[in-house]
Amino acid sequence: MDTLQPSRSAQRRWARSILDLAEALLALPAAALRDLPAAAELKALVAAGQAMKPGAARRRQAKTVASLLRASDDLEGIALWQAQRQGHRREAALAFQELERQRNAILAEAYGIARHQTPERGAPAPALASVQELASQLPSLDARAVEQAAWRHARTGHPSARRQVLQLLRAAHERLRLAAAAGAGEEPPGCAGGTPAA
Repeated sequence: MDTLQPSRSAQRRWARSILDLAEALLALPAAALRDLPAAAELKALVAAGQAMKPGAARRRQAKTVASLLRASDDLEGIALWQAQRQGHRREAALAFQELERQRNAILAEAYGIARHQTPERGAPAPALASVQELASQLPSLDARAVEQAAWRHARTGHPSARRQVLQLLRAAHERLRLAAAAGAGEEPPGCAGGTPAA
């Protein structure tokens, strides 16, 4: 009985996926290379490729890395490691989008009230429902500071007030994440790569 061989198209897809992985490794930040679960020879090839400018030489280096990956016993582990890195980046991007959504809702509420109400001189600005709702979910949120920044933005449109709202929200979410990790007995992961600027 003949052994079932993968089709040519399946072989091409597999080869393309290995080359894609090699190119992704070359695109890694240099600091991430030390965590790559690979032999020293492969790490050295990846490091050499990272130092190259985009172009023909770097494409050849990616093919060399792909060739070594195909022969590597670590291929599955490397692919899983890279997939997890991509997953963490997606999670971070989604978390940042949620922060922006919360910030925009707060600013829109403050702006809407400011357009339709002229508070008496010296009277305190009304509480913002969006901030109060978030404060119930984020116990460490400095709701007063968020509201002050939101009202300042509504009155002046100053970008620093917009940034301050985002920073206060980010800090409260980070404290909640750290508290949850500590409560679960986990060591909180670092924030590799930081968060995109607003």
